[in-house]
Amino acid sequence: MRLPEGYRRRSSSGWAGMSCCGRLRLSMNAFLRLVACVASLLGTSLVSGAPALAQPCPTGAATCSQTAYLVPTDIDSTGATDVSGSLTSFIASVPDRSTIEFPTGATYRLDRALKLTRRSDLSFHGNGSTLNVNDGCDPRDSAFFIELSNAIAIDDFAIVGRWARGGTRDALSTDCQNQEAIVMYGVTNVDIANLRVSRVSGDGVYIGASGQTWSSTVSIHDTSVTAVGRNGVAITAASDVRMERNDFDAIALHVLDIEPDSAAGGATDVVFADNTIGSYGLTRLFVSYLLAANGADGSTVHDVTVRDNELFGSPLSVSIQTPGRRDIRITGNVSEDTSGRPVLLFTEVEGLDYSGNIRISRSPAPSGGSPDPGVDVIRPAAIGVLVIAIGVLGLGMAAALAHARRRSHR
Repeated sequence: MRLPEGYRRRSSSGWAGMSCCGRLRLSMNAFLRLVACVASLLGTSLVSGAPALAQPCPTGAATCSQTAYLVPTDIDSTGATDVSGSLTSFIASVPDRSTIEFPTGATYRLDRALKLTRRSDLSFHGNGSTLNVNDGCDPRDSAFFIELSNAIAIDDFAIVGRWARGGTRDALSTDCQNQEAIVMYGVTNVDIANLRVSRVSGDGVYIGASGQTWSSTVSIHDTSVTAVGRNGVAITAASDVRMERNDFDAIALHVLDIEPDSAAGGATDVVFADNTIGSYGLTRLFVSYLLAANGADGSTVHDVTVRDNELFGSPLSVSIQTPGRRDIRITGNVSEDTSGRPVLLFTEVEGLDYSGNIRISRSPAPSGGSPDPGVDVIRPAAIGVLVIAIGVLGLGMAAALAHARRRSHR
């Protein structure tokens, strides 16, 4: 694909094929993780199920130190049997201000989620391990179920579901769509990094409230989400959420869905930046978007930024039809799309900045030649007619989607 002059495609990161040892950087934390990694590679353990290493916290962290615990070797790491109960019991025995180290390249079968409630300062280092989540349609069938917890870090796992319809036109099921890789309610200071998520029946990541307590300060980065049954990321009640340098592909519905279930929900200070998007909107049930920011009337959604993302084979489509949304910025995105102009639906949005977005299309190939690339800079002035033309068709489907989604997630 030939890009506009001055534009350079972000190269794919190489972390997916690297071992945990290969990814470590020279720091005290990295050195301590290297010891655990080498021990695992040699088939030995440090102190399984007991404090292994004292680790200094990063600069500015709320706590002064963390203690590392290794997952016990008597928990089946072959994936042959369900270990959700034994892993949950082990995690419950580990005190706050701790790091849990998984063996390199191990596989764990989870028939129920690893549940964290009111925990603080816990880090989970997967070291390339795989969490196989079994069939399920409920949030408690996810890999991680986190509620009212603070300072949680989850790094370097493959989370793999068994949703056989993932990646197909039948991926979305209105009867089975609430199993996520990670589901969070009322959490603060959560960092999710270097995950490979695939084939769960619901969202890659779901962020909501516990009662009236919104989630806040959540970062999702350097992660891939593929062939999931609903959205890449779903937000119903959260503030200060950053999604950066992620890869999304074969998403059944929306890539980013902001959809409060009630007037008490919403999303503020959300950044979706520097991500790579392949295909989305596989479902035949509803119209899909890169960003959908709809949901309950009276809910609060403002300061949402979608910038500097790359889309390959999919349009830069946006739907914001619930009145009262404000300060929405969609800038600097580049899409290579042959399906025509994007679907853009805006209703009573105050402070909308839709600028600097580029659509790269290819003209039909002349006889005996190759297609010529074309560059189309999409400006707000070109949106109006499209909104009117598509809006009539989209409103009915959007209403049906809202009805399907506004049942209790929990």
